[in-house]
This record gives sequence, C-alpha cells and structure tokens, in this order.
Amino acid sequence: MDGVEQFMAHVRARYRPHEEIKCPCRKCLNQRDKSQAEVQEHIEINGISKMYTSWIHHGEGDNDVVQDGELPVVPEDMSWDGNDQAPLDDEGQAEDVILDDSERGVQGLIQDLYTAASHGVGANLYKQIMEEAKRELYPGCTEESRLSFIIKMLHIKVYNRITNFGFDAMLELLSTSFKNVTSLPKSYNEMKALLRKLGFGYVSIHVCKYDCALFWKDHEEDDHCPVCGFTRWKVNKEGKKKVPHKVLRYFPIIPCLQRLFISKQRAQYARWHKEKRVAVENEMRHPADGEAWKEFDDTFKSFADDPRSLRLAIATDGFNPFG
Repeated sequence: MDGVEQFMAHVRARYRPHEEIKCPCRKCLNQRDKSQAEVQEHIEINGISKMYTSWIHHGEGDNDVVQDGELPVVPEDMSWDGNDQAPLDDEGQAEDVILDDSERGVQGLIQDLYTAASHGVGANLYKQIMEEAKRELYPGCTEESRLSFIIKMLHIKVYNRITNFGFDAMLELLSTSFKNVTSLPKSYNEMKALLRKLGFGYVSIHVCKYDCALFWKDHEEDDHCPVCGFTRWKVNKEGKKKVPHKVLRYFPIIPCLQRLFISKQRAQYARWHKEKRVAVENEMRHPADGEAWKEFDDTFKSFADDPRSLRLAIATDGFNPFG
C-alpha cells in the first residue's frame, strides 16, 4: 500500500482535489477519467499497471529520473499492425494463463481435451488434438508438449503485440538454432491453423461498404449489396483475386458455451449460482442476487430451473469487428 500512497501523494501535489485524473490500474490502463478517490480504490483492488513506471499522465515530466530496473512506458496510442487478434486489456490475463498453475492454464486446457474425449464427449472433434498434445516438443522433453509450447508462444505474441512478420522471424530463428526441435510450425499461419482445431477460430463474413447488409446465407453469392446496390468488391485489375470492401470476423458463440461444460471443474463453476450460492438478504455478491436476474427467473421458470442454463451478455465497447 505504500506505493499507492506514494502515487496518490504525487497526484494530489499536481491536481485540485475535485479534478478527475486518468486511472492507471490494470483494468483501466489510463483510458478512463475517474475521481481521485475512485482511482485510489481501483489501484488498491486491481493493482497499478506494471508498464506505467513514469507517470506521464499524472504530471511527471519527460526529464524526471527513471530508477534502475524500471520498465519504459508503452504509449497508449502504440500501433498494433500485423495482429489478427486484439491485445489483452488486462495485462495480467496472459500471464495468468501461462504461469498460474492454480488457474490450470495451458495444461488445464489440454487436460480438458483428454477428459472430454475419454468420456466420449466430442471424441471425433478432439482426436487430432489429443494426438498433438502427446507429441514431444523434442525427443525426451517432459516439461512441455508441442501443443502447450505453441499456445504459450501465441499468448506471448498477442500480449506483447508482436507483428506477424516479427513472429515469423522469431520462429525461423528457433528452427535454425535448435535443430532437435523439429516439430514447431514454420509460420504464424501454421500456428493459427492449429489453434482453429481447438475451436478458437472465427468465420469471415463479407459486409457492404456502408454497413447495409451481410453477404451471408441467401446473399452469400451476391456481388452487390441487396439494400443499396453498391458493389461488394474493391476495384481490382482483371484476373486478380477479388477483395471485399469489409470483412466481419464472427466468433461462433455455441462452441464457446460448449467449452464451459467440457471440463467437470468448469461445469461446476457454471452451475455454482444455482447449486452452491447462499443468498444473503439485502446483499449482492453475484448477478443472481440482482433484481434483473430474479425477474428473468420469474418470467422463464423452466429455463431457471435447470442449473446448466446459461445467461449470455455480450459487450462490444471498444471492439472493432473489421480490424
């Protein structure tokens, strides 16, 4: 807590008491303006961003001294070219998946696949993944499987915003420097293909340039928008591959929901609100304690009676479907 007090003392010396400031916690990442009291609460709960060592958004000048061992600040408007997946908002998320054994991480995901297949759940779907999970990274390697190493590499790529070109160069270096590691993919595209087999891919759907309609289902083969009539394609030289004006990345929701029940442990978490939660009067500790949830249960009783039923909320704030 000494660090929090030091930061807040720095802020109070430079801002008026009621002046809002940017919140540098690991959730907000200097993207949201909040009151100083809210900022202090956020930092105490979420922790301050590890990359925010020079407080440039809170009055610290460029000439202030940076102590030994501190990391440089990553600008908020840092470009992010070459990645097909969005960077993680919570800087601890990727670290948790890779390092935190209590959350099971990559090894837990692989174990889920084994468990599901051994019980006949999606056995055909995961047969090839099981074979991949058994493959050694190199002869005699017991610390990592080929699959776990690949997943960790992809997390590092997204977490550090490494471009496709840079990632391919890193893979090439690994393949030429470690001759005994012969099973690694040679490019980012090969790694993505493997990831899709885990069910984490997306569907590309062409979109009208003016967002009138999707070229999907009945309009999948159309060359012009069914609403405004504008062409689906950019102007191309004759004989070249057609390029759409816009492409929507659609992540099918059903496989995501099914994965919640592949693992016995995760399935128990999904049913916790019905089977283990203890309601306390006038206290809200879970969305199930809220009036909206209770009203939904009263309206759809058969849905609410089954603890496996899932309520779905989707937020698109800040998400670019065409990026």
